[in-house]
Amino acid sequence: MAAARTEGFPNVEALAAERAAALVAERGLTIVAEAYRAKARDAYDRWGARGKVAQLENAALAVGLAADRAAAPTSLDALYVASVVRASQVVSNEILLDDLIEKLMAVLMEQAGADRVVLFLARDGQLVAAAETHIDDDGQGLSVVSPSPEAAESAAPLSIVHAAFRDRAPVLLADARHDETFQNDVYLTSAQPRSVLALPLIKQNQVIGVAYLENRLTAGVFTPRQAAVLELLAAQAAISLENARLYSDLLAEHQQRQMAESALRSAQSDLEHAARLTTMGELTASIAHELGQPLTAIVGNANACLRWLSRAEPNLDRAMQSAQALVRDGKRASDVVSSIRGLSKNGVGEKVAMDLNTALQEVLDILAGECARRSIALEVSLTPEPLSVIADRVQLQQVFLNLILNAVQAMSEFAGRGVLKITSGIDGADARVEIEDNGPGVSSDRQAKIFDAFYTTKSGGLGLGLSLCRSIVEGHGGRLTLRDAQPSGAVFEAALPLV
Repeated sequence: MAAARTEGFPNVEALAAERAAALVAERGLTIVAEAYRAKARDAYDRWGARGKVAQLENAALAVGLAADRAAAPTSLDALYVASVVRASQVVSNEILLDDLIEKLMAVLMEQAGADRVVLFLARDGQLVAAAETHIDDDGQGLSVVSPSPEAAESAAPLSIVHAAFRDRAPVLLADARHDETFQNDVYLTSAQPRSVLALPLIKQNQVIGVAYLENRLTAGVFTPRQAAVLELLAAQAAISLENARLYSDLLAEHQQRQMAESALRSAQSDLEHAARLTTMGELTASIAHELGQPLTAIVGNANACLRWLSRAEPNLDRAMQSAQALVRDGKRASDVVSSIRGLSKNGVGEKVAMDLNTALQEVLDILAGECARRSIALEVSLTPEPLSVIADRVQLQQVFLNLILNAVQAMSEFAGRGVLKITSGIDGADARVEIEDNGPGVSSDRQAKIFDAFYTTKSGGLGLGLSLCRSIVEGHGGRLTLRDAQPSGAVFEAALPLV
């Protein structure tokens, strides 16, 4: 209507106002309907539709408006309606339940002239005092609190509140101290308010709550016409409260889902950690070998350095060479320990940009001794350029560790010389790592189930390794597949998006 008036379309403004009047009249908001009919008559008059103007003036619903067409839109009732409409817009803009309740309480006090408001909400068919607000003792500002369950019965006259809830209609007492209908209510007897109004909050024919308003000092503050207009605000409040409740429920559900997902991630992390520790336990001999070599070299080079320095004429050049070898072997031992520590730690790591080749090489350094111990030839062909991916280094290294160790164990149980081929490359937009063995391979019926949780081909296996591997790779936006190698064996391929 406002846009039609601004743009100079009185016909559209008139039709909109007339339909609005009919809509609110159906809901029993008589005062609001009168204001909209007056707007419709004025717009029809400006449009030049004299017949329509006469029809409205003669209609029973328009009695009293024809006498002064300019007075209705600017009457106190119309101005009050406009004020309540603005207030309802303020309420409708809130979606957070606590903020909505606070604004609603303030708006009700301002529009009705109350000095205290209690909001009751229906929960499981029962009315519960959700909030209470009152003017401070010094008359300045509002204080919104949530009544305790023990204080709910003394928060308002429950007989009046339940009557509004039951009858779905406002209950108005001009002076509660002289009212006989609810004279036995405990609250009215003790608190002795003067003006009392209980407004049901109705949405789609369902009462979702009751707003109780009172003025303890003055009688006749709330009038029937005022109560009728306040029903418009109550209707909008009911819609906003229900929307805010649904939003609050959605937030709570979202938070519960986040907590469940966090617990799931934590459980998966613990499971991955346990799997890594189990794998590391299987590599004890290999790890001891990998550490034994540099430690033996460290001792030898340290003794050599001491001998060169203890001579009658110290040979500083040879001592320097021994010291440099000492540093090199120490770094090698440190790298092995760091790799093992990284694979052994628990927790969810951070996904960062990393070189896939470097992560793979660190795993190969750990497993080189295991391959040598089992007489397996290791053929490695990695791309000269880095393969940059966004990943959790420890998780990816666990995938490579599991896949390579599975291949080593498969070849150890197969007659013939084992050959393990590790290659990396680029396939379109993906970085690709292939782990190929010449063992017995995996039969077609087992290939269909090989990545299923708790499916295992090992007598003492748990069936979690390959399931975790696929879960980790897919969690990085990649894929893990299995195919037959020629003439025998299996090829596991991990593909991850390049960055």
